[in-house]
Amino acid sequence: AAEEPERRFTPHSRSVADAARVRALADAGRLDEAADAAAELLRAGPADANLQSLLGVVLAARGDDARAAEHLRRALYLDPECEEALAHLPLVLERLGEGAAAARVRRRARRAEEAG
Repeated sequence: AAEEPERRFTPHSRSVADAARVRALADAGRLDEAADAAAELLRAGPADANLQSLLGVVLAARGDDARAAEHLRRALYLDPECEEALAHLPLVLERLGEGAAAARVRRRARRAEEAG
């Protein structure tokens, strides 16, 4: 009997629990552990906007703005209305000296807020 291949993407309920664990680590100031945990989870299921955004926020808190912007952008690609990414990406872009890009994301966030 052939074994069923391992599933690479986690169900939504598990994703929420995983994100809560990563957020708890970050809230406790354990940023390195939070970043490592989020990165490990994303290796198994990279199409998770919530975890992409959360990792971006953690990386920004650690001062790794270039990688933070990368993950926040991925989150917005996966979920164009991801509130956390829309809130944090402009701040990260400003710190990277990308004022015009930050302004575009802020306008996008305003449109999303007005529509929602």
